[in-house]
Amino acid sequence: MSSILDISELRRTQELARVQQEKLESAARLATLGEIGSTLAHELNQPLAAISSYATGAINLLTAQMTRDAEAGATAAKSAASDVANEVANEVANEVANEVANEVASADANKTTNTVKNTLAPAAPAAAVPPTPVGPLVAVIGALEKVQQQASRAGQVIKSVYALAKKRPASRSQVALADLIAGLLPLIELRAKPHQVKVATEIASGLPLVTADPVLLEQVLLNLAKNAIEAMADSPPAQRVLQLRVKWQAEPVAQVQVWVIDRGSGLSEEVAAQLFTPFFSTKETGMGMGLALCRSALEFHGGRLWHEPNPAGGTIFSFVLPLGDAGGNEGR
Repeated sequence: MSSILDISELRRTQELARVQQEKLESAARLATLGEIGSTLAHELNQPLAAISSYATGAINLLTAQMTRDAEAGATAAKSAASDVANEVANEVANEVANEVANEVASADANKTTNTVKNTLAPAAPAAAVPPTPVGPLVAVIGALEKVQQQASRAGQVIKSVYALAKKRPASRSQVALADLIAGLLPLIELRAKPHQVKVATEIASGLPLVTADPVLLEQVLLNLAKNAIEAMADSPPAQRVLQLRVKWQAEPVAQVQVWVIDRGSGLSEEVAAQLFTPFFSTKETGMGMGLALCRSALEFHGGRLWHEPNPAGGTIFSFVLPLGDAGGNEGR
């Protein structure tokens, strides 16, 4: 005698419990990450402020030193010019006076000599133009200014992510995407250069302003660009082109759309299905939070982020931002 027991329902319940447990563990890790982020935001703001202050102080000291050097150089040049002018004028006056004295009577020689010397007395030399401060100090000041800018920017990034994690209102303003991307291009190109990746932009004219937190938008674009650059590591050099496109539409929904396009190897179905899952990463050193934060930041602004295969090979990441009551155009 035998019996059959249907355990399919039990297995479904067990699977549901397992999935629910994974979600709880993920939520717990996110909560822990939020606490760590809060601690880091508090602890990092002080050294970042110190870096910015030291950079400002160094810039002021170098600028003052360059000004002193320029003034000292101008004074030395003026003194040297005056000495040379006096010496040349005296020599010329003596030579001319001696020639004239030999040709006239000896009684009038002294009178003629004095007259010529007085006539050819050296005129006051023109004031020397201070030299333009150039050289290594100028390059050092430029580097320190960039350090100061990046320290300030890092502080703003921490504040914005902290506000996003705590669900607090972020600092929103009218943002011109064309200007924002133009400001990011040097950083993107700096990341792209070691990978032999070219960066191309295609930005529509007359883009409307969007109401957003510019720091969060910068982080989204930088993260997507960084992923695109790394995705092309194994592509032939001729295909390593990162494209940034921006367009807008008024109907049926007023919105701005941004494309970040790479020519990498693309995404498998398994990876694509988990790409926005927190803590999922295809990189050995990745935390798996970059794209999750990007999506959260865009949803925070009422937008959305998605990806699709690139017909030419690679992946296209796109996001849209609603125009809402942003008003105004960039006039480009």
